[in-house]
Amino acid sequence: MKTWTNLFRSVLPLWLLAGGSFIALAQESTHDHNRCGQQPALEQLYMRHPENLISVQAAEQMVQDYVRQNAGNLRVQEDIIYIPVVVHVVWKSAIQDISEAQIQSQIEVLNEDYAMTNLDRASLRSSFNSLATNTQIQFCLAETDPDGNFTTGIIRKQTGKASFNDTDTAGWDGVKDSNYGGSDPWPRAQYLNMWVCNLDPTAGVLGYAYPPGVGGSLDGVVMNYRYFGREGVVVPPYNRGRTTTHEVGHWLGLRHIWGDGGCGVDDGISDTPTASGPYFGCPSSTATTCGSLDLWENYMDYTDDRCMVMFTEGQGVAMRNILNTVRSSIPVSPKCYFNTGVEAPASALANGLQLFPNPVTGNALQLVLNQATTTEGMLQIFDATGRQMWNQLQPAGLQQVTVQLPNLPNGFYLIQWSGSDAEMTQRFAVAN
Repeated sequence: MKTWTNLFRSVLPLWLLAGGSFIALAQESTHDHNRCGQQPALEQLYMRHPENLISVQAAEQMVQDYVRQNAGNLRVQEDIIYIPVVVHVVWKSAIQDISEAQIQSQIEVLNEDYAMTNLDRASLRSSFNSLATNTQIQFCLAETDPDGNFTTGIIRKQTGKASFNDTDTAGWDGVKDSNYGGSDPWPRAQYLNMWVCNLDPTAGVLGYAYPPGVGGSLDGVVMNYRYFGREGVVVPPYNRGRTTTHEVGHWLGLRHIWGDGGCGVDDGISDTPTASGPYFGCPSSTATTCGSLDLWENYMDYTDDRCMVMFTEGQGVAMRNILNTVRSSIPVSPKCYFNTGVEAPASALANGLQLFPNPVTGNALQLVLNQATTTEGMLQIFDATGRQMWNQLQPAGLQQVTVQLPNLPNGFYLIQWSGSDAEMTQRFAVAN
């Protein structure tokens, strides 16, 4: 039986010593890809920067302590944690400069998979239905850059490199460094950096991510442009965005479901069954390697995108523990706001409130209600962290008012009218 005190094991022996058997299993499959490049990437990283081993182990110890202190409450909490994402598209040929629609489709996949709203979850075998969970983790493209300016959350960087490969001086990590033809990351304490590029096709790797504890400019997820999202130039059988779901799982501290070893090794998660190695394709419903049914539908296995459909509750708890400890600055980052966009200026809204101009480029904001209020109420402005920035009592009969804004920094805000008979809110931006 797996225990939570074994949630994370010693890093180097397991990832490096298990590497030989892992690669052999991958080569014996009928697929051309190892799917995930975390193990070979870590081998290179520890040779180039051995100090990362210590920081990874320290990060794991923090999570172990958290799990031990909260041993009686190991269930996914209901509050949603939002993670702001910046996508660096590093391209040489036009086909590698993937569309915004392809990028958006990947964000949609992440949100579906981590919320368990993916429609193909219905294919999960009944034996594992009780294990599947909504992790209450969601993702949004960043809306402000590190300087507070507006952004789409997408950076496009043309490179002279035909591909990024593990024989370069910086290895695959060159995509994260402008000195090696890549794109420099945004602050890791505020964003999940994702790099989409042409990973060397001969390496047979779809993507990779380092575990928590690998810091600085190396932290984030790297994906081959052919396997990012579910539309555009993606190719089967990895054309539903599940490779990124898998790699983000690594970024949040999960290991492969088979524990990167045989039946005597596990992933440290109590509700995932032990397996002897990865699965490819879509296995038999009775697939068994260690005396119990193997959970090849899990996102942390290697099956085809159409066959991986779930996280377990134990995995959800582990990932949220990471966000409460090692990555605790991410959930409070003000760099995106609940995965919504700025409404068009003067748009008619379902809640009966209009704002213009939006974004605001001066110090005046016009507010119009679809009908006059019947009681007095309070107008308030909050910043993206919920801090009140301004308030003013308004009399009954309010339908149109010009709000003279205080000196607000560029960013996103919420204006709220609340009275005894109704409450209305709308989001606006300041872009001076």
